[in-house]
Amino acid sequence: MNQINFRVTGEELEHLKKYCNIKKRQQSELLRELIRKLSISGVLNPID
Repeated sequence: MNQINFRVTGEELEHLKKYCNIKKRQQSELLRELIRKLSISGVLNPID
């Protein structure tokens, strides 16, 4: 498995933490799901 590091604002991080807490999901699990759902019309389809 690969690792990605990127910067977020304090506000963005708190928003992510709160969302994950409400949904009872880990941050990495949620972010992987969002990446799999990405689609670029005519280029990429969401990953199944």
